[in-house]
Amino acid sequence: KNEEVHMSNCLYCVYIYDEITNLDLGVKLNGCQCYWSFEMPLAEGLVSDCLIVHSKDTFAQIRLLERDMALTQPIKIILQLMVPSKVVLHIWAVPRLGVEIDVVTQVNQYIIFL
Repeated sequence: KNEEVHMSNCLYCVYIYDEITNLDLGVKLNGCQCYWSFEMPLAEGLVSDCLIVHSKDTFAQIRLLERDMALTQPIKIILQLMVPSKVVLHIWAVPRLGVEIDVVTQVNQYIIFL
């Protein structure tokens, strides 16, 4: 019984260390079949879709990573990314920041400092 108490305390510590309460901004990135949808829960009603740019329109750009709309964020903030997937597995990446998130069909949460 003592081992069960230690195990439950360890699992609690794993999850509590992952929680940050002083977040500056939260963004929900919904991975759909062929596009991403961005939502900002604090800014009511701010939802936008981001579609991939076709290869013929991407001169001097990174193929399959360029989008028709950029998600702009302020710097020097703690940003929470909530990334659920609705249908298939996705990868959300920002190569210049070194951020790559593998998205499975559940809510994934990531905290980054920009």
